[in-house]
Order: sequence, then structure tokens, then C-alpha cells
Amino acid sequence: MENVSVPNINLTYNLTGGQIPISGELTVFAKATISLQMILMVFIVSSNLLVLAALCRFQTLRDVTGLFVANLAVADLIIGLSMPFQVAFFLYPEMERIKNLCILRYLVITFACNASIYSLVCTVVDRLIAISYPLHYAQIMTQTKAMFLIAAIWFIDIIFQSIPLFGVNNYDTSPFCLFELVMNEQYRFVNFLSGLLFAFLMLLIYIRIFCIVRYHLRRIRAENAQNPSQSQTRSSSQMNTVIAMVVLIFHISWLPFFITELTMIKAEDVTQQKVVVANFCVFPGLINSVVNPVIYAWKNKQYRSAFRKLLRLKAMHEDSTTISTVPDWSWMFLLKQRI
Repeated sequence: MENVSVPNINLTYNLTGGQIPISGELTVFAKATISLQMILMVFIVSSNLLVLAALCRFQTLRDVTGLFVANLAVADLIIGLSMPFQVAFFLYPEMERIKNLCILRYLVITFACNASIYSLVCTVVDRLIAISYPLHYAQIMTQTKAMFLIAAIWFIDIIFQSIPLFGVNNYDTSPFCLFELVMNEQYRFVNFLSGLLFAFLMLLIYIRIFCIVRYHLRRIRAENAQNPSQSQTRSSSQMNTVIAMVVLIFHISWLPFFITELTMIKAEDVTQQKVVVANFCVFPGLINSVVNPVIYAWKNKQYRSAFRKLLRLKAMHEDSTTISTVPDWSWMFLLKQRI
């Protein structure tokens, strides 16, 4: 790491967003950041461990959708478990002078975040297939295919995130350990552009899901077919609400960070002000790892029943004797038979 200057950047500034005093004392900002990261770690780890425990404890949850939910929980769990490693750089700034540690500081979090995003996309695609082809879903999306997709997620993520470790980085010419300076420009561009593309893809898929559900509900009412029960109609309405929540929260969480980073692809575009903004924008993305178990599992009646059993909570107004993750698409089957 050379002792050179970079325009628009104070050399005492690091990714934490705080100034590192010569005395080595932590700034108020650094202390607040450490506290926030540790709080996030507790919530991320505990919520995703609860999801994994439910999947391990209740066999009926371990269908194809359950595999994707578990993979998403594992990816988010890695994000939570990586936070102590990030905090260590606050407490021991000399770690930044070790090349591999500096690079791993960012690779660990980008690896876990990308795996989380990939898992999220797979879960969305799985739901699209379940809604588009309810009669053939079991044949299209088998557990073998799901496991292959999950293996592909981790294989691609490991390969891509390992690139900086094999010399594709700017550590030797960077004045200090800052993500925007240490990581290769092309690597960062592909990383964040893919995040934007996946966000756009999820939006399109959810729009398609919403249109399919609305179309079938309209046909049912228009043809006076055997109408679904009130509970089924309410379940469909809840699904649309969850879909809207997922799209909104995902985009709010990650898009600001991706867009901010894309404005700093070239070293001359990196400014202290932009890095500060990026530091704040990354926290909503991390918080998304807490939200994922909520919007993908806690809002599901079967998972909620499983959580209550695991936490020894009494279920109120809910039959928790059976737990199943198979969606009730019988109302859609009836309509397809009439078309």
C-alpha cells in the first residue's frame, strides 16, 4: 500500500465514515457504528436461526420453497456472522495494513449480500412458477432442480467474489484500505450493476405475479365459478400485500447503495461525501437481512405456527396442529379446468 494522495479524500478517512485520530481512540461516530452493527448482528443471527430451526424441526416445511427460504436464511446469517470481523477493523486499525485482511473485509460482506440477493431472486422465480403453472409446479420445480440452483448460487458467488484475492485489486496503489479504492473498477461495476439488474428483474416478476393473480380472481368472479372460500380469498389478498412489501423493502434497502456506488466507479470520482452517503446507505441493505425472515416466513401462517411452537408461545385463533407450506391453489385449478 503506497503512501500516495487521492483527490477529494482525506487520508484519515476509512469506510467506517469516521476520522481515525492519531491517538487511536474511537470517535463517537465509530462507537455508534459499532453499536449499531452489533445490534444488527443479534437480530440478523437470531431471526435467521429461528427460520433454519423451524425448517429443521418440522419436516413438512422442507419442500422446494422451504429449500429456497433456508438458503436465503443461510445467506443472511452469514451477513450477521461477518459483522464482528467488520468491527475488528475499528478496534485494530492496523489490520488494514495486511493486504488479504483488507480485501477480505469487503469480500465477506459482498459475498454474503450477493448470495442473499441471488437467493431472493430464486425464491421469487419459484413463486412465479407456482402461480403460473399450479397444475405442473411439482414436476417443473423438483427438489433436485432446487438443490442444483442453490449449488449454482454459491458456486457462482464464490468464483466471482474470489477474483480480487487473485491479484485483481488496487491494494498496492491505494493509499489506504477503502472499498472504492482497493477493489478493481470493473469488479465493482459488474457487482453493483448486477444488483440493479436483479432488482429490476424482481420488480418485473412481481408485477407478473400480481397480474396473474388478479386475472384469475376476475375470471372466477365473472364466470361465477365455484368461488373460493373467504379464507382463500383473504389468503390471496395477503399474498398480494406481501408481494408489494417485498418489492418495496428490497428496493428501498439496496437501490440507494447500488446507485451511490455506481457514481464512484473511477477513483477520481470518489469523494469523502459520497463515501459517507454510501456508508449510511449500506445499513438499510443489512437491515434487509432481518426483514427477509419477516416477509418470507413470519407472514406465512405455517411458519408463524412453527415459530410459536419453537418459542413455546401459545397460538391464538390459529390451528397449529398441522404445518404445511403447500399453497392452496385449488381455486385456480377450478378455473383452469373451465378455460
